[in-house]
Amino acid sequence: MITEIECTYEAHFSFRTDGLDVEWERVIEWYIKYGNLFYTLDDGTEGEEALCVEDAYDNLDVKWPSKILVCRNGHWVNKGEEEE
Repeated sequence: MITEIECTYEAHFSFRTDGLDVEWERVIEWYIKYGNLFYTLDDGTEGEEALCVEDAYDNLDVKWPSKILVCRNGHWVNKGEEEE
């Protein structure tokens, strides 16, 4: 018996890099987490810039989930892989 269904939706956003206080020519590593840009410069200096991720919510497409999980008898599986 199915007891729960979990849907994952995707969104996108973009941001202009020229509005950030980052010396891009010196950046050797960067990543984005929780709406913040984290980076490391060539001299080891680390920095963080807050990004405006509100646009992602405006671009959230809820027509089709990108992933559906089904909980059947206490076990989670991808939709289509459910045990009968």
